[in-house]
Amino acid sequence: LSRVLADRRAESAAFFSRAAGEWDALRDELYGTTLHLDGMLAALDPSWVVADLGCGTGRTAATLAPFVRQV
Repeated sequence: LSRVLADRRAESAAFFSRAAGEWDALRDELYGTTLHLDGMLAALDPSWVVADLGCGTGRTAATLAPFVRQV
């Protein structure tokens, strides 16, 4: 089990390393251009401070910024 999990982690890391530069286009192709926003904007409170954890290209954070106090 440990070997299988380690192999899966390595494969996942390799995929995201290869796809990082094209992540927005890849995500749009797979899920559509608004998946990252569906439901999010309706749930936001204008007083919120939102954290960007650095898990993508920053497009979602930039889109949310006008709707919250701070990103």
